[in-house]
Amino acid sequence: MFTNRQVATFYFQQVLDAQDEPVAGYFRCRCSRVRQKAPRTGYSNLVSHVRSQHPDF
Repeated sequence: MFTNRQVATFYFQQVLDAQDEPVAGYFRCRCSRVRQKAPRTGYSNLVSHVRSQHPDF
């Protein structure tokens, strides 16, 4: 079994702005959807997207 962090880092990359700097709290999934991760809340929001939108996981 994988941890939530491992799942999130496999499916998501941090969103970059026009100057190629990371936008705090926003991540883009491999399916091109952008999700927000609030600070100090863990990866549950990102993992819930993976579980609902990527059933082959």
